[in-house]
Amino acid sequence: MNNFGLAPEKLVDNFSSTPGSGHFAELGQRATIMQQQATKILGDVNTVLRSVLNIIYDLKEFRMRLQHYDGLKSKKSEEQEASMLALKQIWMDKVDIAKGNSSIKAMALGQAGYQTLIDAFLVAKDEKDVDKLDLNDRVKRILKPREREFIIWIQESEKELKKRYELEKTYLRSQVNSLKLYSRWVRPYLKAAQDLESKDRSRDPVLVKTFNTIILELTLLGKNKMDIIEEAAKGNLPNDFAKPRFVNGIKRNYYSCILVDFIFRGIPQKVSQQSHYAFGGEQK
Repeated sequence: MNNFGLAPEKLVDNFSSTPGSGHFAELGQRATIMQQQATKILGDVNTVLRSVLNIIYDLKEFRMRLQHYDGLKSKKSEEQEASMLALKQIWMDKVDIAKGNSSIKAMALGQAGYQTLIDAFLVAKDEKDVDKLDLNDRVKRILKPREREFIIWIQESEKELKKRYELEKTYLRSQVNSLKLYSRWVRPYLKAAQDLESKDRSRDPVLVKTFNTIILELTLLGKNKMDIIEEAAKGNLPNDFAKPRFVNGIKRNYYSCILVDFIFRGIPQKVSQQSHYAFGGEQK
């Protein structure tokens, strides 16, 4: 087909061997090896994919948190107040709660005389603003150092959060590159495992289960660009195809195509001291 300039293309390439043949057993072992390797790499892909998803959710949380810090620098007083309240809630839930029974929430909810502690902490802007509130001295003495701690936490946590955000983005790029690499590695194993699968022809009478028999199926498509005028002159096409009006109106190429279908029934025999088989049999 190449000699005739047909540029053959393979459309079908299947095989079916009997379960009792050595060829079936050996190809089954090879397919199992390919499947095991693919499964191992797919496990690594799954691990990296979970890591990527976790990083994406972390970055989302970081962006939301950083918006609160940006809100403190806003020119709108309502945005500043909302951001300050949000950060104070976060500080109480994640930082101050580590103090246990001496945390603001624990004291306000569990100890008498400190019921106003949470509201006072949310209202006060800094430790100096505490003195302006109508509170007893015991609550003020507890509230002032907490307000100072919160101010220091805002300054330091913003810096650390921005650093962590940039590190997470760099790590995300690294994990995505690893995911692409694993995907490229696993593709040949999946393709090889698929190619080693035998076509089901169990009802074909020539395949007796315990015989050493194989059927190979190959379909080729060859095509060659046609010269419309020349073919019309030879009589292979109507004469009208050679007229200028028709030729000038052609907007695409035309090809002559040949479809060749081979079905080979053979007996696989392993070549001495080699890992491959030789096939002798009948061509249909």
